[in-house]
Amino acid sequence: MLAAATGFLINHFLSEEQVLAWGWRLPFLFGSLVGVLSYILRKNIEETPIFQALEKTKDLPKVPAMELFRQKTRTFLLASSLTAVAGTFSAIYLFIPSFTQRYFHLPAQTSYFYSMLIVFVVVLLTMFFGWLSDFYGRRVLLRIGSLWILLAALPATYLLSSGHLYSGALLLAAPAAMINGCYQAAIIELFHTRIRFTGLALSHNIGMSIFNGLSPMAMEKLAEHGVLAAPIILMCIAASITLFGSLKIPCRYRVPLDVIEQADAGVKA
Repeated sequence: MLAAATGFLINHFLSEEQVLAWGWRLPFLFGSLVGVLSYILRKNIEETPIFQALEKTKDLPKVPAMELFRQKTRTFLLASSLTAVAGTFSAIYLFIPSFTQRYFHLPAQTSYFYSMLIVFVVVLLTMFFGWLSDFYGRRVLLRIGSLWILLAALPATYLLSSGHLYSGALLLAAPAAMINGCYQAAIIELFHTRIRFTGLALSHNIGMSIFNGLSPMAMEKLAEHGVLAAPIILMCIAASITLFGSLKIPCRYRVPLDVIEQADAGVKA
């Protein structure tokens, strides 16, 4: 949302010449400040009592990544699959302003404004669905969200072809928010304490690098060949991957983190 809002404000207050000359540097400046804030917040977060107990007994792996890939390769791959929709969605909505300007000939200010509104809706729904997942479990919402995207693809394509681009985008935004609100918690619940942080970090970052990194290029290549429904196609592919992962992960609904070690012992890595 901050990225879309920054793009909107820059294009609102600066001329095209000013944006090309020096205005494009402003998002990088704001981004560096957010990075500093993130570092301060992370530095002051306390570790969980379970992890602190492991530190005291020195029962922690020297190289957590080696233990992760030696014992939990399958779990790591499933965790990475859960990032597909979130990674693809975030990439699309960062790239969509330039995409709509180039292929739908919308003014830059209009593109950023509607993108900002959609992302704002997604932020609110993400918090709601995250709260809801505490009551119904992560797997249920991951599956419903993925199926919702697949079922909404046809009407979203119709809206896109009818010129209602952002109405179609909004149709896919709600299920994307459903997945966005719970996929990280689902990943956390897949790993026991000794490798939980490493499992989350590697599966999330590698998954995001693949789905978030390749989506803009794929959108551009498809659009160059006249496939303007490229964002919807990519969301369907991502939803299929996340759906597959959600069907394969174990149920950790209301299993406390301090007993996941025992539950994990009965799950094939």
